[in-house]
Amino acid sequence: MIDKRFFDHLGPLSLGELLTNITHDCPINGYFDISVSNAANLADSESGDISFIDNRRHLNALETAKASACFTTDRLAPKLTEKNITPLIVKSPKAAFGRVINKLFSQIISNDILPQIAETAKIHPSAVIGSGVIIGENVIIGPNVVIGTGVVIGAASQIMNGASIECAILGEGCFIKSGAAIGTIGFGMSHDENGVIELPHIGRALLGKHVRVGANSCVDRGFLQDTILEDDVKLDNLVQIGHNVRVGARSMMASFVGIPGSCNIGCDVIIGGQAGLADHLTVGDGAKIAGHSGIMHNVPAGEVWSGYPGMPVRQHMRVVSELMKIGKAKKNASK
Repeated sequence: MIDKRFFDHLGPLSLGELLTNITHDCPINGYFDISVSNAANLADSESGDISFIDNRRHLNALETAKASACFTTDRLAPKLTEKNITPLIVKSPKAAFGRVINKLFSQIISNDILPQIAETAKIHPSAVIGSGVIIGENVIIGPNVVIGTGVVIGAASQIMNGASIECAILGEGCFIKSGAAIGTIGFGMSHDENGVIELPHIGRALLGKHVRVGANSCVDRGFLQDTILEDDVKLDNLVQIGHNVRVGARSMMASFVGIPGSCNIGCDVIIGGQAGLADHLTVGDGAKIAGHSGIMHNVPAGEVWSGYPGMPVRQHMRVVSELMKIGKAKKNASK
């Protein structure tokens, strides 16, 4: 559900209103009067929701989908019809969906609600605190910090110089170092015949207890779902956490790690510096990823992976050994 501290809900609207200025085709008559209240992930959708699907890899979402309408391609439309979901055939389903979100929701910018700040909180005079912010006991906020509308910060958290926070909830004892950005919009882009659209993000960034976010690291808020860092997650400096990512408790990431959108990182995972993942991957509990690795497949729980492309570390060492043998053979042959 949408957090009304961060976003205004402008619906419900009729499907006809939502589809104004969106070029589409629909094989079902009389669909313009369908009432749409919410935008949702297809797998989690309920009656009254609108969603999108643009890739056969995500057809398993239809097993639980109950949306009233869904943007899609002509090839995938029959699959939606089988599930009694009205297919809206467009050139770019994700872009059309983004334009609809802008009609259903808007980010709250109002200054009408005063912040609620505990008496024991210590806030530097240069900090900017948005409307509706709730700051708990013994929180310390340093110089030039910017906290957007409706943020909730739990007891004894510390936010250092120049950090920026919006659409976020921070648990007890979080430590946000200088220059970090929490809850900003993620890199969600799509395009259609009307040009490039920056997809609106209506999720939140949720940090559990005692989460550490290093200097100049970024935790993007979710596109539709929340971005979640569970208790005791530790991020080094210059780490990127993309939208819709979930990081399990006690996981740690060294500097320059990049986690793209919709990845699911388990508990007690350790990722070395400058490692990166492809999007929509799962890393199982207790797995370890060596620095500089490029992970393109799911990593099973408890395994150690390394290399580019990433693979189990023993396999990677065998590959490196064979390459060294080939190099030596060529060198000897040239003598």
